[in-house]
Amino acid sequence: MASSLLSRNVTVAGRRTSMRLEHGMWDALSEICRRERLTVHDVCTAIDARRSASTLTAALRVFVMEYFRAASTEDGHLRAGHGSGALHRAGSFALRPVPQDASPQPRALRALP
Repeated sequence: MASSLLSRNVTVAGRRTSMRLEHGMWDALSEICRRERLTVHDVCTAIDARRSASTLTAALRVFVMEYFRAASTEDGHLRAGHGSGALHRAGSFALRPVPQDASPQPRALRALP
């Protein structure tokens, strides 16, 4: 069975190393680099300098998740149809337009004893 990981070489603090990530992670990292006007090498060097005991690939996965999580908003989730329970296929949410006057519905919190 073929691996779902893709190996690429990156330069971290002037040293060449290889990293194995999923195609989606490489795509997300490329998008971050485009948005921030940085190279993959710049981002990996910055992550490496700030990481603690985890591996660089694990730290990079966490960084990508936190980057997009920080950028998400309730309005963006609503427009994308997140939380509607309508999945077209495993792992992807239905994308559909939402009326401009729609606002997120607060979720009821269960009272704790």
